[in-house]
Amino acid sequence: MTDMWINSDLINKQSMESTNKWQDSEYREMTSKAISNAWTDERRRHQSTKSKERWKCPLFREKSKESKKKSWTKEKRNKQSELCRIRNQDHEFKMRTNESKKKSWTDERRQSHSDAIRKRQSVPNYINKKWKYIICEDLDGNIVWEGAIGKMAIIAKGFRPNSVYNCCRGEQKQHKGFTFRYKE
Repeated sequence: MTDMWINSDLINKQSMESTNKWQDSEYREMTSKAISNAWTDERRRHQSTKSKERWKCPLFREKSKESKKKSWTKEKRNKQSELCRIRNQDHEFKMRTNESKKKSWTDERRQSHSDAIRKRQSVPNYINKKWKYIICEDLDGNIVWEGAIGKMAIIAKGFRPNSVYNCCRGEQKQHKGFTFRYKE
């Protein structure tokens, strides 16, 4: 029993020493320089390539998933979520996070992100294989709504997706007093 107390006291002492060291600006600067010198662009690229190669192996991915499942117990998840909740309530933490996000978004990164979004938006949604452009008409032939729509949106509008698709294919004449067809 005493060994446990001695170890925890030793750990607390080491933790305090580390905290005191880190408060020294010279030590902090020296450590930061050592870390930045150790991680050159070439080393980062090499590490990234190695990681990508590892993830291509299905066995590695499976082992990684299993080890994460084992390490994240319910207690650990609860503790982590509580820490996140507490940290996100801290105003200073929010301000520091916002500042670091602003700094990380350089003009070049912002531009490439905008280009990627523009590229995605330039392709109409109804070309997406999951969504089809559907026209809904009442029995008089008036268009009620039309658009590239998926299963969940059809449900949200109050229709059964299978019935709507059957109408579009001509297997069913109408559904809930409406006719449906694909845009040609």
